[in-house]
Amino acid sequence: GLPVVASRIRGTVDLVRDEREGFLHEAGDVQALSRSIARLFQDSDLRARMAAAARLRAESFTWKQVARKYEELFKEIVARRNRR
Repeated sequence: GLPVVASRIRGTVDLVRDEREGFLHEAGDVQALSRSIARLFQDSDLRARMAAAARLRAESFTWKQVARKYEELFKEIVARRNRR
């Protein structure tokens, strides 16, 4: 895995947790982007921790895992409809 440096936008915030798998900043904030990249460049321990965390996080988004989560969601929706 690799640490992520990205804008805090829809989709990204669902995948990357700020300061865990990487750094999120407001779209267009070039200074924050630069600081995040510099911080990772300067701190190899932080880079390694975030890389490992990113790898673990990515593993929870395999097709099999995502399909299982959708299956659970659909079962929950059907169960709610049947309770009415």
